Amino acid sequence: MRGLRIFAPGKLFVVGEYAVLDGGRALVAALDAGIRCDAEEEGVWRLVAPDLGVELRAGTPGELVASANGSGAARLLAAAIQVGARELGCRSPLRLRVYATHPWLRTKSGLGGSSAAVVAVLGAVAAATGADLGSSTVRERLVTIGADVQRAHQGGRGSGADVAASVHGGWIASMRGASAVEPVRVPAELGITAAWSGVSSDTATALDAFAEFVRTPAGRGVVESLHTILERFWRALAEDDRDGVVAAVSAYGHALAELARGTHASGIAEIDALVSAARAAGAGAKSSGAVGGDCAIAVAFERERLVDTERRWHGLDARVLDAQVDLGGVRLEPADA
Repeated sequence: MRGLRIFAPGKLFVVGEYAVLDGGRALVAALDAGIRCDAEEEGVWRLVAPDLGVELRAGTPGELVASANGSGAARLLAAAIQVGARELGCRSPLRLRVYATHPWLRTKSGLGGSSAAVVAVLGAVAAATGADLGSSTVRERLVTIGADVQRAHQGGRGSGADVAASVHGGWIASMRGASAVEPVRVPAELGITAAWSGVSSDTATALDAFAEFVRTPAGRGVVESLHTILERFWRALAEDDRDGVVAAVSAYGHALAELARGTHASGIAEIDALVSAARAAGAGAKSSGAVGGDCAIAVAFERERLVDTERRWHGLDARVLDAQVDLGGVRLEPADA
């Protein structure tokens, strides 16, 4: 087998966080900032992830998992190798080198780097067996396996939407459960930009806090608001009500801010500053992903509003994420890419 190079895009939640865990339909955008996995046959299984300081070597995928007990990221990737080799029928040991294409994916920034890494690894294992990564059947399989691996890592929680976006690319609608994924056609003028808050949000911790919060009357009220606004967003998008789309994104952001305060999340002030600046530029804006830190996003149908948003973010010394929507999904790339 010649050497293979697989690319898997990252993601941004546009709208639907947390509501997706309770039957809501989230909109997720895949990004051209993602993860690569170089694969080649070797006498033993080997996992190398230089961004994480990980280098593991073992005779079997199971032994690879056992050797990764000191690092959560290493365990996740080793588990992807183990499950992928079993489910995709890969018998020959591989050397897999996993690394980010953009510097902000080397930190926890909310761009779905962990899920993209899982998808890149699974894509490499699948390609090593001769599978066509562009096949809808293969992609459905990768979503199912990847979501299972990611949920196991998160204690059975999580929607799988980030995995689906990384596999399929583009703008996708996702509900909890790997089978409920569909591409979404959005107006060509709809643009998105993002900035990192400087504060990382731990997804597992955020999910734990959310589970506690929704047991309270205030928490249930926030969840009801999320569902109501989410329905309004999808209706506006279907009717090409562009002002309605932008307004719904900002309204969803207000509800997420209530959730962040209710769960005592960190990074609230940093996200609020970025969101306020984007709204002042006339864009729809909100946090993206787990509340409390990670990214703020802005959406608009007029490019100048996004340019103004980024100018205001730079004025706050924020790290604007130079990424575009990726339409290709997981794929084989030339080895010299």
